[in-house]
Amino acid sequence: MTRWATLRGIALAALLAAVLTLVVRLGLIPPYRDITGFVPFDVHMRLTRVMIGIELGAFPQGAATGIYIAFALVDAVRAAATAWLFVLLWRWLFEYFPARLSGFLSRGGIRLVPVYVVGLDIVAKMGFYRVLEGGSMATQVSLVDFSVMAHRMGFALADARNYLTVGFTLIAAIGFWRRYRALRRT
Repeated sequence: MTRWATLRGIALAALLAAVLTLVVRLGLIPPYRDITGFVPFDVHMRLTRVMIGIELGAFPQGAATGIYIAFALVDAVRAAATAWLFVLLWRWLFEYFPARLSGFLSRGGIRLVPVYVVGLDIVAKMGFYRVLEGGSMATQVSLVDFSVMAHRMGFALADARNYLTVGFTLIAAIGFWRRYRALRRT
């Protein structure tokens, strides 16, 4: 992992995440929307049980499972590439702009937050697939509740990841500025 935590590795991870995002947004969401009339559940930020119920009532059961599998697989790879980008960026910031706080946070496992986001995303995708597949009403209600909760937790953790990145970047900028001022004084 250390050998990838360079500006070149970060740029490669950013390029991969950007390309996969374009594939998902331009190549996989439109066909899903053509079949269902809606975007996939995963794309909604504030997803609710009511929204899922409305969407499921608008198209035949099982009609969207094929395209959803393609969407979910590529979107999961996109999420993993995004996690790789954040892990590399955080490692690079902690390594090249060390601070006491970054050392403390590294030992606490904070760098795994992007991986947790991917895990929750995959759990939600599996639940949404099962919901699209159909089944008994009791199973559907439980799956919808579980999937919506995993989806919301994933988005909340993604927000925390983004805020942490801003904080880590500010800590690195302050450290760089202090080092620059100390070098100018000598």
